[in-house]
Amino acid sequence: MSNPDAETAKGCRVLLKSQQRDHTASARTVCFLVMASLSAAFLGNGCTTTPGQAASSIWPTTSRSTDNDPVKLRDPVRMHVAYGQWNERSGNSKEARASYDEAIEKNPKSVDALLGLARLDILGGRHADAETLIAKAAKQAPQNAQVRATRGQLFESRGEWALAIEEYRAAVKLAPEETNHRFQLGTALAKSGDYEAGLAELTRVQGAAIAHYNVGYILHEKGERGAAERYFAKALQFNPELKPAGTILAQYREARGQISADALARMENPESGVRQVSGLVKPEDANRVTGDFKAESAVYRSESMAPPSNLTDAQREQWMNQQVQP
Repeated sequence: MSNPDAETAKGCRVLLKSQQRDHTASARTVCFLVMASLSAAFLGNGCTTTPGQAASSIWPTTSRSTDNDPVKLRDPVRMHVAYGQWNERSGNSKEARASYDEAIEKNPKSVDALLGLARLDILGGRHADAETLIAKAAKQAPQNAQVRATRGQLFESRGEWALAIEEYRAAVKLAPEETNHRFQLGTALAKSGDYEAGLAELTRVQGAAIAHYNVGYILHEKGERGAAERYFAKALQFNPELKPAGTILAQYREARGQISADALARMENPESGVRQVSGLVKPEDANRVTGDFKAESAVYRSESMAPPSNLTDAQREQWMNQQVQP
């Protein structure tokens, strides 16, 4: 059985020899990728992994390279693409763009490099540039699932949920084994407001506990805390060890306890309630209000109060005149 590290080192030597005209730093960077990609296949975050397959997580990576085979990585274009994807996943947009640009320089028709640049443009809000790059990639590979998924990301970034969902569904149909496309479909459905449909798709790729957590988190970000709490609680029913769900639920309950304590304090000390609402002034009253708002004591009188019985007729008439309110 061959030694993977030896094969990798051999691949690096071949690459370095074939790229003598390139910058030394660039060659070293790509060589580092080969070693990292081989080692990363056996590292995980507590989840079961197999070589060439990313470890599962609550929020999967934006994209996943399918070109981590050491033999394929001897192709400079694919090596630059793979390193670009690695930097993209790590949040290093500048390094990722540089690697994708190098791949494009060597092969202007590289679909993976074009889509990588498109994703970076989507992230940076450069939608027109992203659309142009996606169109170029689609011209090279019209039935490529990643092309459809990246176009879905573009529509999603614009809030065009129906179009985004359509593209993600197409990506799932073209590559049903690619779980990340179904994840994108599920989150788009949930973000569009179709929570149960999103939950169904996410459950297929993540399991019930994490799927409920993700839908809950989408609701949490929308400010729909009541609905989010139900999804978080359900996630804990499926997996009591899911710490993120437990943490947010604890924060919700702590906030409710603080609100209850504040309400009790206002009941015990009504004046504190007056001070809290005194800052609420209607716009039309903003120029008329001077000083602090004060609540005046109200005096209530009975409309049926009878005059004293020992009054003369003249005194009774005088008493009645005094009770007329201005």
